[in-house]
Amino acid sequence: LAQMLHLTNVMYGGNYMVVDTNLGLISAGCFERMGGKGRIIQFTLEEQTHAGMRQAIEALNFPSELVSASVTSMSIYDLYDPNFGEESFLKNNNGSVKRKIDGDDLEADKKDDENNDDKNENEKESSLPPQEVRKLARIEEIKQAKAFLEQKDMDGLLIVTDEHHPKSIINLLYPYLANSRPFVIYCSVPDPLIDVYNSMKDNSLYLKITQTWMRQYQVMDSRTRPDMMMDGS
Repeated sequence: LAQMLHLTNVMYGGNYMVVDTNLGLISAGCFERMGGKGRIIQFTLEEQTHAGMRQAIEALNFPSELVSASVTSMSIYDLYDPNFGEESFLKNNNGSVKRKIDGDDLEADKKDDENNDDKNENEKESSLPPQEVRKLARIEEIKQAKAFLEQKDMDGLLIVTDEHHPKSIINLLYPYLANSRPFVIYCSVPDPLIDVYNSMKDNSLYLKITQTWMRQYQVMDSRTRPDMMMDGS
């Protein structure tokens, strides 16, 4: 964790993408270093987000308002879903919401008085079941995150995955990084990292693969030194 944060230069006020499959541990490390300023867009490799993605962040006991303003959790599938948004939301809910609360469907309301517009809008929102209101709010949050990504000004990318090949993930998210920004990938086996290295070496600089390992030390008076003979694994 410390090496990933260091190599990605996570700092106060930065904007970072995190693919974290470990209860949000990497995201929590980034959030703590950022001091509550900046933006974290946290991706899951599943089709739906889940509460466990922010478990480590919530354990930091930051105010919930600060977490909500700084961290957006979304599925990586949301980036390239052509039917994402209220249209698919309405379709999947069997028409339980009769009208979108956005865009072209409100063109007629623009001719009304502003006060009437506000009143009608509030009535529409209040007529929705609470679960659907939360879903619409969630859709809007992800839309804002996608618009933020489209600026292609992210300061770093951190990926931790064992069940998915990191090459496909980096190919999806790499274009959203700003120029000369770092990315770090952790994988428990070297072969996927070698594939990423070979595919990215033509359009990236200073790529390298490192290995973390623990070395035991002998601690004795005037004879403190690393063990000379040890297993490489």
